[in-house]
Amino acid sequence: MTLRLLTSSDLSQALELSSSAGWNQTAADWQRLLDLAPQTRFGIELDACLAATATLLPYGRGLAWLGMVLTRRDYQHRGLASQLVTHALEVAGALGIETVKLDATDQGQPIYEKLGFVAERRIERWTWNGSCHANADTALSVPLESLAGLDYAAFGADRMRLLRLLAAPGRSTAAASGCASTPLVTENGFGLWGPGRVANYLGPCVARTKDAARGLIAGCLAQAEGSWMWDVFPDHASGLELARQFGFQPIRRLVRMRLGPAIAEHPELVYAAAGFELG
Repeated sequence: MTLRLLTSSDLSQALELSSSAGWNQTAADWQRLLDLAPQTRFGIELDACLAATATLLPYGRGLAWLGMVLTRRDYQHRGLASQLVTHALEVAGALGIETVKLDATDQGQPIYEKLGFVAERRIERWTWNGSCHANADTALSVPLESLAGLDYAAFGADRMRLLRLLAAPGRSTAAASGCASTPLVTENGFGLWGPGRVANYLGPCVARTKDAARGLIAGCLAQAEGSWMWDVFPDHASGLELARQFGFQPIRRLVRMRLGPAIAEHPELVYAAAGFELG
């Protein structure tokens, strides 16, 4: 058994792991994680195959996000995921990262609680089947970088490198629809989306007001037909109201947890998360 860093040569096996779990990530999503976390993407190789994975995405020294904790079905219940999570937390400590967060299932919550994680709030995945409106206005009115301060206030850390990648042309075409994925950015917020293996993914979306968020989300949804996923906080009344107004329905409930001190953030500005593996 070898615990090592993941490389691009692991992409096909990593995608097989997340796909077999029913997750929405594409090969491009995996590659983006590898690019963002070159020294904190971990795997266990066993019997000449990738048996388990975990990623730790640092957002500066104040926060890192733990995600993609997966184990191949044939190797489950051997403690491989626990080894990877423990190793990731040790690396986070060595890097001086103050707080680690993750989104845990109800089954995973007690496991993370044993490691010292505490629950912060619920996060839910909602879905919808929509249709493409080719004439939707999707122009960027301001540079994404001009909203760095707003996003920092909302999320509690600097994630502009992630946002640039999510808004890049490389995320441009939704496989299910063939529509171009255009980010929406105004002085009052931004809305990003991209293709997933199972459905288009709405998020992240950060906005100063509910009305601003409604316009951004409508503009994203108008760009592609087919199934959509949207991760929203159920204690965010405005976000939940918008999800219902657009016809989304909840399908999964997770709990956002942290290890370390609470960070200053304003989740009321977050109308759509970036993803369970990204925060």
